[in-house]
Amino acid sequence: MNEDDVIKVDVPDKKFRELLEKQINYSIISLPFTVNRMDIDNITQRIKNTAKGKLAEALFSYYCEENNIDINTKNCQTPFYTVDRHDFIYDGYEWDIKNNFIYHRGDELSTVKYVDLPALVPDRYSGDQWSKRIDTLHTSTKGTRFLFSFMKQADLINGKRKNYFFDLKINKKQKTHLSRMCNDYQGDTKDDQPFPKLKFWGKWDKLGNGKRFDLKLRYHPNMYITGWAGKNHWDLFSTIKDKNYHDGVFYAKIENKECKVKNLPSFKSLIY
Repeated sequence: MNEDDVIKVDVPDKKFRELLEKQINYSIISLPFTVNRMDIDNITQRIKNTAKGKLAEALFSYYCEENNIDINTKNCQTPFYTVDRHDFIYDGYEWDIKNNFIYHRGDELSTVKYVDLPALVPDRYSGDQWSKRIDTLHTSTKGTRFLFSFMKQADLINGKRKNYFFDLKINKKQKTHLSRMCNDYQGDTKDDQPFPKLKFWGKWDKLGNGKRFDLKLRYHPNMYITGWAGKNHWDLFSTIKDKNYHDGVFYAKIENKECKVKNLPSFKSLIY
């Protein structure tokens, strides 16, 4: 694909905040049933990480809705206490969005092209997402595909990251309560709802003195939808060689399979 094939997703400020707040709510209530794959002790950081991943899904869904692109997310949606069933279904395939956050000055990446960034699929252990790339979770689909996108997370100034696009704070009582729940449930998903949502939020809001959380949104980054990969493209991926890309624009913390975005077909060519 070429740089002209990159899709820019920009949403109104009010809508962006609405979507982000919704994902933070989901991240809070689902955290006890979410595996702590990065071994992060900080409860607030774990909430932020989950919310950022869910935000990419929400922004993509918003774009498709606004542009009459007929994706199916309903069959992929799961309750907060169960495992995900991929992100959406389109063209008879199950899709996962692989969004990565990048660092640069300004609204758009200017030091390098988006198509020169890496398309990454986690490959930390046997059974990770790369191993499951051929697995399907819906009986009516033909296979699984990955969609790769990028969003700015913070400025990169003299090699240092500054001005993250949002900050989140929950109070000490809320942290203690959620930490205890994480210890109780240990990231294990459930077949049946373990507690009523209204009961959870009633206690949570009470602990917060009527305030669910403090959200400071400095700016809202655009989402850039790039290429996609399916079974005909797996041979293009190789074991990651370098975790630092383009002098800090992107840094991979875990082991991945990698392919340059420019070597993949664009999602734009698939939908238009």
